[in-house]
Amino acid sequence: MLSGDAPGIYIDGGANMGQSIQSIRLFRPTAEIVAFEPNPGLAARITRRYSDDPRLRVLPVALGDEEGELNLFIPLYRGVEFDALASIDRNAALEWINTSRMMFFDATKLSERKICCPVTTIDMQQLDPIFIKLDLQGAEYRALKGAVLTLTRCEPILMI
Repeated sequence: MLSGDAPGIYIDGGANMGQSIQSIRLFRPTAEIVAFEPNPGLAARITRRYSDDPRLRVLPVALGDEEGELNLFIPLYRGVEFDALASIDRNAALEWINTSRMMFFDATKLSERKICCPVTTIDMQQLDPIFIKLDLQGAEYRALKGAVLTLTRCEPILMI
């Protein structure tokens, strides 16, 4: 268990709307946080929400096992974006919305928005984290592969 405000960086991989940032702030008010959110709309929303927090850095990139680009699929149903279900796997992004979860589901009303996102690795960021949270809709293993040096060097707490 960490005591007080232990020095070190908290990584929020898959920051979504900032729920984990808020939780970290609750228990570690002065922690330095680096948040990764590949959906540019969500990254901008988090940046605006925490614009007065100098200890938070939001990077609008995905985490992976190598640098590059990937497609992020965001499901839309009847024009409503379900950004929390976004995934680099198109089927994974779309399959959650179905007849067993939605009354009067109409498959013809289901579509997706595809966004090309930059990808980085945790190792490339050269951070010294004491805590890493990853919620990447199935891409957690790839992000861990891109963090082997950091994990070995820092031995952070992982929440996956």
